[in-house]
Amino acid sequence: MIFQKSACIETLYTELPFLERFSAARADGFEFVEFWSWTDKDLDAVKAAADAAGVCISGFNGDAELSLIDPAQKTAYRAFLRRSLDAAMEIGARSVTVHSNGLGEGGRVLCPYDDLSDAVKLCTMFDTLKIAAEWAETCGVQINLEPLNVTTDHPGNFLRH
Repeated sequence: MIFQKSACIETLYTELPFLERFSAARADGFEFVEFWSWTDKDLDAVKAAADAAGVCISGFNGDAELSLIDPAQKTAYRAFLRRSLDAAMEIGARSVTVHSNGLGEGGRVLCPYDDLSDAVKLCTMFDTLKIAAEWAETCGVQINLEPLNVTTDHPGNFLRH
């Protein structure tokens, strides 16, 4: 198996303007780049920067501050994830990454949902992921479900492993 190198340009090359990070990553030998949010970026400019640098976009986060485990957010979560998959297709990204809990600035968990049982959290997550899998298959974009480190920088996150 050959592993292709990808750089997270949200955390690397921060001394450069965002769109210049694509070529910096390529100059360092990366074949792919990823970033966090897509809603705060000009997607046409992102695609142009990636194409000019000769790098592919491995992915970005597809859930923003919305929670996959909160039944009250299920409709909003699905709508945003659908928009994220459309954005991925628009710029040729291979994947979107989703998380169990909504994340705020710096990846801070917005709510641990201690008032919900694990069964409710898991069932809510399953219901949405079942639909998301169908969407992903149809549009050819992979969905990555990412557990987060709860002991160091994401305390309160439900999906830990």
